Amino acid sequence: MKDSFKRRPIPQLTGKGHYNKPAVIHHTYPVGGQDFFRKTLGDILEVVVKTDSEDIHLKVTHNIFGKMSDIPFHKYGPNEFHAKIPLNKCGIYHFRVKYSFNGRKWHWDKSPSSYFLVAPAIINSVKMYTLIPNASGDINTWKKYLHHIKEIGFNVVHLLPITEMGSQKSPYEIHDLFKIDPQYGIKGDNRDTLEQFEDFMKEAKSLGIGLCIDLVLNHVGVKSRIATNLPDWIVPDAKRPDGLKRAGYWDNNEWKEWEDLVLINYDHPIPSTRKKIWEHMKDYVLFWGNYADYTKGMIRFDNLHSTNHHFLFYLTHAINEEFPELGIFAELFTDLKKILDMTKIFKLNLLLCTPWVVPYAEQTRKLLENNHKFFDKILYLHPITSHDSPGIIQQYGKIEAIIPRYVIAAFLDNGHVGITQGVEFGYGVKINFVNRTGEIPFLETSPIKDFCPFFKKANSLIEEYPIFKMGENLKFIDNGHPAVIAGWRYNPDNPNEGFIILANLDSSGTQTIDLNFSETKINKNQKVINLLNEKSELVQEKITLEPCEARLLKLY
Repeated sequence: MKDSFKRRPIPQLTGKGHYNKPAVIHHTYPVGGQDFFRKTLGDILEVVVKTDSEDIHLKVTHNIFGKMSDIPFHKYGPNEFHAKIPLNKCGIYHFRVKYSFNGRKWHWDKSPSSYFLVAPAIINSVKMYTLIPNASGDINTWKKYLHHIKEIGFNVVHLLPITEMGSQKSPYEIHDLFKIDPQYGIKGDNRDTLEQFEDFMKEAKSLGIGLCIDLVLNHVGVKSRIATNLPDWIVPDAKRPDGLKRAGYWDNNEWKEWEDLVLINYDHPIPSTRKKIWEHMKDYVLFWGNYADYTKGMIRFDNLHSTNHHFLFYLTHAINEEFPELGIFAELFTDLKKILDMTKIFKLNLLLCTPWVVPYAEQTRKLLENNHKFFDKILYLHPITSHDSPGIIQQYGKIEAIIPRYVIAAFLDNGHVGITQGVEFGYGVKINFVNRTGEIPFLETSPIKDFCPFFKKANSLIEEYPIFKMGENLKFIDNGHPAVIAGWRYNPDNPNEGFIILANLDSSGTQTIDLNFSETKINKNQKVINLLNEKSELVQEKITLEPCEARLLKLY
């Protein structure tokens, strides 16, 4: 039988090419779908290009206003062009340059589009105070804390989950996603706890404090309303008598499970059930996000690295649609590539930095270098401890370690700082928030050691000097000292303006350091003022620091 194979015809190329008259365009911004950069609501995005072509017209096409729009470039020199785009909406956007030689026929630049993430205005200045609700009495006491928090210079209050707790009395063991735990209710107040909480919310807003509402997406309590009434919403586990999969964590190389927490099944095999789960958890986030949005605050996602990515894309799109100016703060522990990808895809505005994991000077330098290197893409909150970490004394051996650790966070990183409740009063151990029902009366008792004036001073200096909120403007001048970090923080637009920051991380020993000024504008014997104590001194190449001593030296 004759073989009946028939070759398909080769198609001809037809149509007009977009690049039939190319121009040479040099960019000052990243291009391509794998890259992006970060801006803030209210900023002006200035797109700068240079071209070798003569008599060229240029436009930038962008989608910041919801549809593709053109803005013309203006000439700023023989071959340099600038275009300015006002950023009046949060989200992820893109732009691309096009050009013409006659003003009528336009061609796309050969380079692909550039992507940028616009963050809410509050992200430009985050000084976060973590309030542990079940160590802080009732909602009325929380209101008193707001005035204290404002007084010492913090503008965001991070609330651990305030939802109704299960039997272990952990804020992260949620029994009911939409109810406030009864223990926070004000005695003698007949209003429901949500109405009481709304008073707290309004008080925060009146003080210019944004609320950061902590939300848990991955799990609920084993006896929660969901697990009890809708057990098929939980990941199944045939090895468990109740058939419910427990949430867990890695302890070094050993996987351990929490007996009181069960995993929500975002990959449920029945589409209609999966849809109900997704919608219910979205409603939970939007319910509490509404409170944070009212205060121009943010929501915090616990263990975001463990959250189902398909659900997360659906969720963050809903958040952006409902509350476009609500910040998203995430606990995200994974490799750098995934962090960059997830920041862009899920529109994350602020990530948690964990300096207590890298406590030594050499490690801290690497952390700071990394945070500066990726400053245009990722913004980190740099608290000195968290509600989950060991306390200052447990971690560093001495309560005075607060000073150098906070000076590093405030003046060597990007100025986005945080403390946990009690630290300002010299409370140096971790507050146990599991199974706790009693208040720690910090506001009514004398502090163990009062660091409130220090925090007030440091926080005001962050706001006074924009240098501390910049990125890639740090040079280390400490010659890799094993215990002291010394940095030169400068103004890129005026290299003669800057600060010398010194921090002795040794909690028990005096340290002497030889400083290296070779790559700075610092001169020996130059007059400086230590802004932490208002004392003047002369710059020396050899400096001795007492245990836990820190200095913030401003050049005259």
